[in-house]
Amino acid sequence: MRHTSSSHPLQIKSLGVDGSFEGYASTYQVDSERDQIVPGAFRHTLSHWKQRNRWPLLLWQHHLDQPIGLWTHLEEDSQGLKAQGVLLMDLPMAKTAYALIKAGALDGLSIGFRLVTARVCPQTRVRKIYQVDLVEVSLVSLPANEGARVRLHQAHP
Repeated sequence: MRHTSSSHPLQIKSLGVDGSFEGYASTYQVDSERDQIVPGAFRHTLSHWKQRNRWPLLLWQHHLDQPIGLWTHLEEDSQGLKAQGVLLMDLPMAKTAYALIKAGALDGLSIGFRLVTARVCPQTRVRKIYQVDLVEVSLVSLPANEGARVRLHQAHP
């Protein structure tokens, strides 16, 4: 499984006690590992997840044994893979993630996927990724894209 991140910077809006947040788990720009997800790369995997009536795991730092919440919606748009999720505040690690995000000490997203189709451009040495099988999306300290951000939003009464 490959991990990468490429997210569009978003401002932290506000923090609700429900732990909800959103951001871009991946965008179409080249990341620090010289990977570039291309538009449409998530189409098949998102369709597969929707058919199963569930979303990939929301993990802490790509640790498969540390789920910390649930993704409530994932969609591919003109910027990339837009993600909306909620931290499960009864979990100690989710509380830690919440505190770190609230303090501005953690704001990265990163995707874990199985590569389906890709090609390396000989001139740029950038790996263009045309299709992935999305396994998980993690909150991380050091995403491949230093501009990766999450945004928290107000809990609804």
